[in-house]
Amino acid sequence: SAHFSGTPVQDAGQDNENVNRLRRAKQVVQVTGKAQASFAVINPIDLEQLDTITDANRLYLIGGPLAPGPRRLWGLDIVESEDISAGTVLVGDGTMAAVADRHEARIYTTDSHADYFIRNILVILAEERVALPVFRPAAFAKVALAAWS
Repeated sequence: SAHFSGTPVQDAGQDNENVNRLRRAKQVVQVTGKAQASFAVINPIDLEQLDTITDANRLYLIGGPLAPGPRRLWGLDIVESEDISAGTVLVGDGTMAAVADRHEARIYTTDSHADYFIRNILVILAEERVALPVFRPAAFAKVALAAWS
Protein backbone atom coordinates (compact mmCIF):
# COMPACT_ATOMS: atom_id res chain seq x y z
CA SER A 1 0.00 0.00 0.00
CA ALA A 2 1.00 3.65 -0.17
CA HIS A 3 2.23 3.55 3.42
CA PHE A 4 5.07 1.26 2.36
CA SER A 5 5.80 2.06 -1.30
CA GLY A 6 6.13 5.85 -1.11
CA THR A 7 8.30 5.82 2.01
CA PRO A 8 9.77 2.35 2.55
CA VAL A 9 10.35 1.14 6.10
CA GLN A 10 13.83 0.47 7.45
CA ASP A 11 15.56 -2.73 6.38
CA ALA A 12 13.44 -3.23 3.24
CA GLY A 13 14.24 -6.63 1.77
CA GLN A 14 15.37 -8.09 5.13
CA ASP A 15 13.30 -10.35 7.39
CA ASN A 16 12.87 -7.60 9.96
CA GLU A 17 11.20 -5.42 7.31
CA ASN A 18 7.90 -6.95 8.40
CA VAL A 19 8.57 -6.03 12.04
CA ASN A 20 9.05 -2.47 10.83
CA ARG A 21 5.88 -2.64 8.71
CA LEU A 22 3.90 -3.42 11.87
CA ARG A 23 5.47 -0.39 13.53
CA ARG A 24 4.49 1.74 10.53
CA ALA A 25 0.89 0.47 10.80
CA LYS A 26 0.82 1.50 14.47
CA GLN A 27 1.93 4.99 13.46
CA VAL A 28 -0.68 5.16 10.67
CA VAL A 29 -3.47 4.23 13.11
CA GLN A 30 -2.34 7.01 15.44
CA VAL A 31 -1.76 9.75 12.86
CA THR A 32 -4.48 8.96 10.31
CA GLY A 33 -7.01 7.26 12.56
CA LYS A 34 -6.47 9.49 15.61
CA ALA A 35 -6.45 6.32 17.72
CA GLN A 36 -4.05 4.20 19.77
CA ALA A 37 -3.39 0.80 18.21
CA SER A 38 -3.65 -1.93 20.83
CA PHE A 39 -3.52 -5.24 18.92
CA ALA A 40 -2.22 -7.04 15.85
CA VAL A 41 -3.99 -10.10 14.40
CA ILE A 42 -1.43 -12.37 12.74
CA ASN A 43 -1.74 -15.72 10.95
CA PRO A 44 0.24 -18.53 12.66
CA ILE A 45 2.39 -18.97 9.55
CA ASP A 46 3.52 -15.33 9.65
CA LEU A 47 3.87 -15.32 13.43
CA GLU A 48 6.27 -18.24 13.22
CA GLN A 49 8.35 -16.26 10.73
CA LEU A 50 8.34 -13.20 13.02
CA ASP A 51 9.12 -15.25 16.13
CA THR A 52 12.14 -16.93 14.55
CA ILE A 53 13.95 -13.85 13.17
CA THR A 54 17.48 -13.82 14.57
CA ASP A 55 20.43 -11.46 14.41
CA ALA A 56 23.95 -12.26 13.19
CA ASN A 57 24.64 -14.02 16.52
CA ARG A 58 21.50 -16.20 16.13
CA LEU A 59 19.78 -14.38 19.00
CA TYR A 60 16.03 -13.96 18.62
CA LEU A 61 14.95 -10.41 17.85
CA ILE A 62 11.46 -10.84 19.31
CA GLY A 63 11.58 -12.39 22.76
CA GLY A 64 12.49 -15.93 21.86
CA PRO A 65 10.90 -19.17 23.02
CA LEU A 66 11.39 -18.50 26.75
CA ALA A 67 10.13 -14.90 26.85
CA PRO A 68 7.81 -14.42 29.85
CA GLY A 69 4.40 -12.77 29.85
CA PRO A 70 1.83 -12.04 27.17
CA ARG A 71 2.98 -11.78 23.56
CA ARG A 72 3.53 -8.19 22.51
CA LEU A 73 5.24 -6.45 19.61
CA TRP A 74 5.73 -2.68 19.56
CA GLY A 75 3.36 -2.58 22.57
CA LEU A 76 0.63 -4.35 20.59
CA ASP A 77 -1.10 -7.44 21.96
CA ILE A 78 -0.52 -10.28 19.49
CA VAL A 79 -3.61 -12.25 18.49
CA GLU A 80 -2.66 -15.44 16.65
CA SER A 81 -5.52 -16.48 14.38
CA GLU A 82 -6.09 -18.65 11.33
CA ASP A 83 -9.02 -16.37 10.50
CA ILE A 84 -6.66 -13.88 8.86
CA SER A 85 -4.89 -14.76 5.63
CA ALA A 86 -1.18 -15.46 5.68
CA GLY A 87 0.68 -12.42 4.42
CA THR A 88 -1.81 -10.01 6.01
CA VAL A 89 -1.92 -8.45 9.48
CA LEU A 90 -4.65 -6.32 11.01
CA VAL A 91 -3.43 -3.63 13.41
CA GLY A 92 -6.04 -1.65 15.28
CA ASP A 93 -7.48 0.08 18.30
CA GLY A 94 -9.83 -2.33 20.05
CA THR A 95 -11.88 0.52 21.53
CA MET A 96 -12.96 1.69 18.07
CA ALA A 97 -15.21 -1.32 17.40
CA ALA A 98 -17.48 -3.50 19.50
CA VAL A 99 -19.43 -6.72 19.31
CA ALA A 100 -23.09 -5.95 19.91
CA ASP A 101 -25.39 -8.77 20.94
CA ARG A 102 -28.56 -7.97 19.00
CA HIS A 103 -30.46 -10.96 20.30
CA GLU A 104 -29.74 -13.40 23.11
CA ALA A 105 -28.61 -16.84 22.04
CA ARG A 106 -31.47 -19.23 21.47
CA ILE A 107 -31.24 -23.00 21.36
CA TYR A 108 -34.07 -25.19 20.10
CA THR A 109 -34.37 -28.98 20.02
CA THR A 110 -37.04 -31.03 18.30
CA ASP A 111 -37.79 -34.52 17.05
CA SER A 112 -40.80 -33.48 14.98
CA HIS A 113 -39.21 -33.49 11.52
CA ALA A 114 -40.16 -36.32 9.15
CA ASP A 115 -39.53 -39.65 10.92
CA TYR A 116 -37.05 -38.29 13.52
CA PHE A 117 -39.34 -39.25 16.43
CA ILE A 118 -39.48 -42.89 15.32
CA ARG A 119 -35.73 -42.99 14.64
CA ASN A 120 -34.98 -41.26 17.98
CA ILE A 121 -33.14 -38.35 16.31
CA LEU A 122 -33.04 -34.85 17.75
CA VAL A 123 -32.29 -31.72 15.77
CA ILE A 124 -30.52 -28.91 17.60
CA LEU A 125 -30.76 -25.37 16.26
CA ALA A 126 -28.68 -22.60 17.84
CA GLU A 127 -28.81 -19.01 16.71
CA GLU A 128 -27.55 -15.65 17.82
CA ARG A 129 -27.64 -12.27 16.17
CA VAL A 130 -24.57 -10.11 16.61
CA ALA A 131 -23.26 -6.99 14.94
CA LEU A 132 -19.80 -5.45 14.70
CA PRO A 133 -20.14 -1.67 14.67
CA VAL A 134 -16.86 0.05 13.73
CA PHE A 135 -16.80 3.53 15.21
CA ARG A 136 -13.71 4.76 13.36
CA PRO A 137 -12.58 2.70 10.35
CA ALA A 138 -9.30 4.63 10.12
CA ALA A 139 -8.38 3.18 13.54
CA PHE A 140 -7.58 -0.10 11.76
CA ALA A 141 -4.75 -0.74 9.33
CA LYS A 142 -4.37 -3.72 7.04
CA VAL A 143 -0.72 -4.61 6.54
CA ALA A 144 0.46 -6.56 3.51
CA LEU A 145 3.63 -8.27 4.65
CA ALA A 146 6.67 -8.37 2.40
CA ALA A 147 7.69 -11.80 1.12
CA TRP A 148 9.77 -13.70 3.66
CA SER A 149 13.33 -14.41 2.57
